[in-house]
Amino acid sequence: MATKYDFISSEEMFRLAKVNKDGLWGLWNIDSKTEVVAPTWSREPKFEQDHIIIDTPKGVGLIGEDGKFILEPRFKNIYPQAKDRIIVKTIVGFYGLFDGDGNELLPYVYQDMDYKTDNCIIIVYSDLCGIVDVKGNVRLPYEYEKLSYGYFNKCILAKKNGKYGVFDYDLKELLPFEFDNICFLHNFIIIQKGDFVGLYDYNGKEVLSPEKYSYINPVTDKVYIVAKDGYKGIISSDGTVLFYGVYEDIDYIGNDCFRVCKEFKNDKGKFEYKWGLVNSKGEIVIPFECSCISERFVGDILIVHKDSGRGCINKQGEVVIKPEYSIIIHEERDEYIKVCIRERTTNRWGLFDLDGNQLTDIIYDFIHTVKNQDGTIDVEYKGKQGVVML
Repeated sequence: MATKYDFISSEEMFRLAKVNKDGLWGLWNIDSKTEVVAPTWSREPKFEQDHIIIDTPKGVGLIGEDGKFILEPRFKNIYPQAKDRIIVKTIVGFYGLFDGDGNELLPYVYQDMDYKTDNCIIIVYSDLCGIVDVKGNVRLPYEYEKLSYGYFNKCILAKKNGKYGVFDYDLKELLPFEFDNICFLHNFIIIQKGDFVGLYDYNGKEVLSPEKYSYINPVTDKVYIVAKDGYKGIISSDGTVLFYGVYEDIDYIGNDCFRVCKEFKNDKGKFEYKWGLVNSKGEIVIPFECSCISERFVGDILIVHKDSGRGCINKQGEVVIKPEYSIIIHEERDEYIKVCIRERTTNRWGLFDLDGNQLTDIIYDFIHTVKNQDGTIDVEYKGKQGVVML
């Protein structure tokens, strides 16, 4: 490739590379080894969704792979939505829509715009929201205070006269405008009505009526964390109570298990928090005797903190690594669990695998968890560095 440039990017689009010479940017064709645009731009061009965006003193513009302008640089910003759909924002803050050849589809007269499909474009006009198609035909009138896409569920959240409802992408009303708040979570629509919340699916079918619970978290399609009158618990999709009581916190941590926190009075008469583990059947897997339980599983095991120390327990409640260590660490994507016994003047480190098998003695000043190519790991012992074969 040419050597007359100070910089040639590895980032490519249309087999073009960005080049820089004396602080100015241009484009180079990798195949023909020719200069498409000489270094003339003071700002680096952006490759975004099959488009080349340039930012000049006159404004932001769009060029094609031949280096010619598709949209002259007169805009404040350009937002490619697809190969042939581009939202523009003018210097004075209005939005419009163009196709990939630079033809105007919607004039830039709108206060905001959000493109989803040619038949479903949310716009703000005269401070109210509506939906138009790519030809400008109004599909939902400008009478909503809010319209926003649920990008993974093909739903549109809408607010009208202070109340929330939901449409699908065909603009069929799924939920009427009678709710105080609505949010999309996992495979459900959570609604708030007064002091209560309820649950609907994405077809608008009621799953849990907004008459009982002040909090609902659908952690799976069949099991939900709920709260009512200061009580928290776990219920199934048919409303069966699996686990319920006065709990400070309940978190779903995977493997069909929940960590649950409860307040207890200790032998000194003081209140303290203890954690336990409950499965989705409501069975107590780990009793309420841990000062902490980790927020995620390491494979099939959990790191727990007990009065005796820190260790690991599996999802069946069996001890995998005895809770007798001062420190226990697992970094995400590591193959090993690192443990430490603290003494007055020293720390002694060792290593376990993810099944709880001890791999090294607990004797090292420090131990690393990244395996070398020869299968060894780096350790420090009595002030000296070395390796251990696992």
